[in-house]
Order: sequence, then C-alpha cells, then structure tokens
Amino acid sequence: MPKSLPSQRLEQAHRLTAELNLLRDQLNHTIDQLCTLVAGGDIGGEPIGLTALASAAGGGAERTLAPSWLRLPMASAHVSSPPTGHHLGPETAVYSDYRNGLMQLIQSTLPRGEDERYGLIINHADFDGTFFSLVVDARALLADMPEGQAKLGIAIDIRGTPAPVIHAKCTWKIGEDWTERPLKLRANHLSADGVTLDLFDPAQVKALDFHLIFNPVGRGSFEIRRLSLSLLVTPAVEAPVATSVFEANP
Repeated sequence: MPKSLPSQRLEQAHRLTAELNLLRDQLNHTIDQLCTLVAGGDIGGEPIGLTALASAAGGGAERTLAPSWLRLPMASAHVSSPPTGHHLGPETAVYSDYRNGLMQLIQSTLPRGEDERYGLIINHADFDGTFFSLVVDARALLADMPEGQAKLGIAIDIRGTPAPVIHAKCTWKIGEDWTERPLKLRANHLSADGVTLDLFDPAQVKALDFHLIFNPVGRGSFEIRRLSLSLLVTPAVEAPVATSVFEANP
C-alpha cells in the first residue's frame, strides 16, 4: 500500500532534520579542528577512534578502537531499509537476510559529556529475517603489536525498548583458517567481554572482525551509545639459558 501524503511529509521532515543535524555537526567538527591548529596542536596522527599504541602493566602493549560512526558524521545520517553489505563507515558493514518490514539506521548526536560524539539508533518493525548484524573490521588494532599472550575485548552500551537480545562473536583468519569465539553481552547497561589467547601473533592475522548479531522482534528501537574494541598483548618472556654446574676449568 503506498504511503499517505502526511506520512511521506513526516518522513521527509525527519530526513531533512537529520541532514541539518549532520551539517551542524560537520561545522562543529571543523571548528574544533581549527581551534586545535590555532592552539598549536596536530590533527594528524592515529586514525579517528584508534588509540596510539600504549604500554600496559606487565610490559604489555594495548590498543583500543571505536567505529568511525561514533566519532564522525556518516555520509548519510538517515538510512532506510539498508541492503545487506551496506557500509556505515570504512570499518563497519551491515548484514541481514530480511526482505520486508521497516529498518532504519539514524546517527544521533549525543549530549556533551558522553563518551562518544554520536550514537546509532536502529528502528525496526515487521522484521521478517532471521538476523541483523553489524560487523566491525578491527585489523587496525594489529599494527605494530608484538607476539604473545593476548586478550581481545569488547565493551558496549546499548539502550532499547524492548531491550534487544545481543549475540556477539570475534573471528580472525590466519592463513586460510578462520577461528571464532563467542562473546556474552547484555543490553541496557555497559557490558563487556573478552577472549584470552595463550599465543597470538598479530603479524600472521589476515582478518579480525567483531560481529554484533540481533534478531529484532515486533516493533522497537535501540541505540548503540558506545562500542569499544581492544587488543592487549603481553610478550612472552624468554627464560634465561641455564649455566651448567659442570663447567670445565680454564
């Protein structure tokens, strides 16, 4: 059934409002960069959302990554019925097998004082698929990381009505072999989980992905307000070579 004229106008009004908010945020971001330059700062360096390589306790190295859509305006702040494979940013893609129903992705501006600049609202109604997922390419975490014992971690804050059920996993590829590990996350409060690996060589990893998988039921809405991925590697300590007690006399 075609949409009525009032509903079409309402949707257009929402889209134009989202675009206006996007332009405002782009202007604010440009002003922030100019202020940084005037103050003598540098707007280059690590990609947005990726922390510089840091030393952790015990001699380890640690990096964290937040998706670009939490830090920068998306190309389109309002997306209706995104096709599978749609990109929210350079590191995040959307996948689903739904055919009908309503799916909307809206980039929202979070209040000052929040951990991130933006959030991602997902509205759904009459969803007829079996899954809807966000896949984040986290290979940026691997650069210059040492080999050793590793922990791959995720922290997320999702709020929704009704609270969405989240299934999550971390997958990586070494050579031609894929490995995956499940992650346990919950909605409506900050939730975190991780995977510990006894031996991990980042230089050998060809792909590293974090999957957030939902199965929307009925009509609802939820918002991702924070998503942080991390890699902590503690290099193996080489044992000293034992000296024989039966040394020959010179």
